[in-house]
Amino acid sequence: MRHRKDAGLREIKETNRSEAVHRDQVGAGVEGFAVGDEVIGFVDLAAYAEQVVVPVENLTLKPTELSWETAAVIGTVGQAAHNALRMLEVAAGETVLIHGAAGGVGSVAAQFARAWGATVIGTASDDNHDYVRSLGATPVTYGEGLVERVRELAPQGVDASLDLSGSEEAITTSIAVTGDKGRIVTLASPPLAKQYGITMMFDTRAAETVAAVANLADLADRGDLDLPIARSFALADLAEAHRRGVGGARQARAV
Repeated sequence: MRHRKDAGLREIKETNRSEAVHRDQVGAGVEGFAVGDEVIGFVDLAAYAEQVVVPVENLTLKPTELSWETAAVIGTVGQAAHNALRMLEVAAGETVLIHGAAGGVGSVAAQFARAWGATVIGTASDDNHDYVRSLGATPVTYGEGLVERVRELAPQGVDASLDLSGSEEAITTSIAVTGDKGRIVTLASPPLAKQYGITMMFDTRAAETVAAVANLADLADRGDLDLPIARSFALADLAEAHRRGVGGARQARAV
């Protein structure tokens, strides 16, 4: 992977396993890409590097007007949100509970679920309720009495639940309101997933990941997907980036 150096921009465009880069070289027999193409893709192991070799099947072209920061976020939170909802088999007319709806993955998941025709209830702190509403979801405060508050908002029941908080409250609430452990997925707590017999999604990618990323990039390029960026960090400042990333849900992503 490499930095964009034109216009003085030198921020790293990689988070976890995904990246947005210029193509420096193209291997023999590769079709559909040329040297200098701007692409979005991913590598198999989490790493920070200025250059990497990426299999062609892990790449898709970046829309010309899409920012590098947004492209980097699509490859991480976009994939995670999209594939988690696909695992839950969310469909139009259903009600979905998202724990941590104001965070990076949660906010994108809420937008996807709404776009797919689902009703979304999202847990969030009181000061993030307006933001959750702006995503088309109904906010609910986590904490004591959460089950009752969710049931009041969804008297017909909840069909599926996505946990991004990793709290026991999120898991037990999800079980109580869905009544179906098979339609609960967590990205945040392997121990709780094992304890309660729900699905832990370890790999946020799927077989159709590149096609999904291409679709997400197109949505973001058209302005139909909100992916707020908090800040870009230079490679030399990665330690500070990780320190700032520790804590609760954030509406915007650092790249």
